[in-house]
Amino acid sequence: GTISWAMFNDVHENLPIYSHFSKHLRDITSFCAFNGDILNHIDDEATIEDRLLTPFSNISQSNSLPIAYIRGNHETRSDFARQLRNYAGLFNGKFYGAFSIGDVRFLLLDSGEDKDDSCPAYFGLVDFERYIEEQIEFIKKETASPQWKNAKARIVMRHIPYAGPHPFDITRIAKLDAALKDGNVTLMMCAHLHRPNWCRPTSERPFPIVIGGGRNLNAKVQNGATLTKCYIKGNTLTVNVINTAGETIIAKTINLAK
Repeated sequence: GTISWAMFNDVHENLPIYSHFSKHLRDITSFCAFNGDILNHIDDEATIEDRLLTPFSNISQSNSLPIAYIRGNHETRSDFARQLRNYAGLFNGKFYGAFSIGDVRFLLLDSGEDKDDSCPAYFGLVDFERYIEEQIEFIKKETASPQWKNAKARIVMRHIPYAGPHPFDITRIAKLDAALKDGNVTLMMCAHLHRPNWCRPTSERPFPIVIGGGRNLNAKVQNGATLTKCYIKGNTLTVNVINTAGETIIAKTINLAK
């Protein structure tokens, strides 16, 4: 009767982060999510093997947990990034999809890059605008499905949040939130900002967002990294964000009976 899952995010290849949090996974029973920017960029097969798949395998085997992977913006970068789909287990070849555990529905989305397609750095080689529109069509079908409507809780995971301080105004990310506005979302779980945060619901986004922290990219230490843990028991969803010192820095509960 209990569903529990954990989320890593923004590890950026700093592998000791996993050992910092390993003991905190002992009470997690359903799955472990890796919500983007686990890598810095993808130059070759060894990067995927050593810094993505090996941590997946270690966490999975050590804790008997399935792994859910959400692509981050850094994992769209460098030549070999186009080969990532050949290594990661995907939903019918897509970096987005949905699944159920018991009576809880999970929707995983791919927010793509954190800059507009017109950014000069891309030389016109990316088309995330159309990619987001493709996912919006998927969201419409998913939120109309009986699996979604009849779920006790509906959890959305994606890397880039639209809420919170952000150096870029990415209107396409706001389109994802608009598509979810009437979807009765229980909780969204995001990353990317490297600062843990709890964003309360708003009129335009009527669901809360928990944002996991991330390592300081300018320091060779694990400061800033977090593990987000969620538990559903009965009609209560508990969300805890833990730092590398083992301190709970965010603790929230959501009543699912409403």
